[in-house]
Amino acid sequence: MCVTGRTTCERRSEMGRPETIEETAELVTEAGGEGVAVAVDHLEPDQVRALVERIDAAGRGDARPVDQ
Repeated sequence: MCVTGRTTCERRSEMGRPETIEETAELVTEAGGEGVAVAVDHLEPDQVRALVERIDAAGRGDARPVDQ
């Protein structure tokens, strides 16, 4: 599962969220999945486009938006 967002271990978003995409990806892996953290600002079309291309290249097109 690709976990995306702006808040990473190295950089917090302006929203001040306590969780990071890396921590969330770890939770997915601990639950038996494969969590992959990808830093993406969903307000930036070029970054979203690059994410879609990455997912398409992996051959998996399922998406499930979640806002914690």
